[in-house]
Amino acid sequence: QANVTQSLRKRDKFKDVSVRVEDGIVTLSGNVELYIDKVEAEKKARKVPKVDGVRNHIEVTSSVHDEILRDQLSNKLRYDRIGHGIVFNSLTLNVENGVATVGGKVRDYPDRDSAIAIVETTPGVKDVVDEIDVAPTSINDDRLRIATARSVYGHSTLSRYALDPQAPIRIVVENGKVE
Repeated sequence: QANVTQSLRKRDKFKDVSVRVEDGIVTLSGNVELYIDKVEAEKKARKVPKVDGVRNHIEVTSSVHDEILRDQLSNKLRYDRIGHGIVFNSLTLNVENGVATVGGKVRDYPDRDSAIAIVETTPGVKDVVDEIDVAPTSINDDRLRIATARSVYGHSTLSRYALDPQAPIRIVVENGKVE
């Protein structure tokens, strides 16, 4: 218990977190400002020698109305990774009682990780449910993605959407199938 407490006390953000240990199982309780802090506290506890498991009962204190939180998150996610092929990612978002569920399809793991990081570090998020599918790596799918994007955004009627940094027309290719 002392080792876990000492590990957490190195950071001021864990000052309201208490630690209880029984048979090698650590129970964390208390309050933190952000969801990512809750996750970090659990990771720190798991790294302590002789810890067999962690029960994370830490609560996130920051609170934002679900509708406002959904708008904040969707705006951040819409512009995430500009210049890194965001046109090939299509995400969905739902927020209920502070629990953000992120789904959809992305081209690669850095795109998924970036989206999850945005959600985890946004004030008001109490938990994160990751339902994002990562497309399998495929050179042929990459070629098809680029050809489709050039065709769509190069079309005279649709070319005005190419100027918008949020890439409003998303193109998902998986196993040769285009959405």
